[in-house]
Amino acid sequence: MSGDGDGRLLLVGDRAGRVDVRCPARCCERYPAAISAVASGAIDLKKFITHHMPLARTQEALRLAQSGDAMKVIIHLPE
Repeated sequence: MSGDGDGRLLLVGDRAGRVDVRCPARCCERYPAAISAVASGAIDLKKFITHHMPLARTQEALRLAQSGDAMKVIIHLPE
C-alpha cells in the first residue's frame, strides 16, 4: 500500500490485479487507516454485503443497489 500525496492510493493485494483508490486530498489520509483495519480483521466487510447475484441478474442487482434497499450487492461471474 502506498500513497504519493496527490490524493491517490495504490493497493496491491494477493489477487492478480491492481486497484487505484482516488479520493479528495482532504480524505486521503483516512484510507490507509481504514484499509489497515480491514486487512487486520478489525473490520469485517462481509457484514456489509447484503445481496449476492449472478451476472445474468446484473440489471436487477444495479436497480437494487440504486434503490437503497441493499447496502452492498456482489455480482458473481460464471466460472
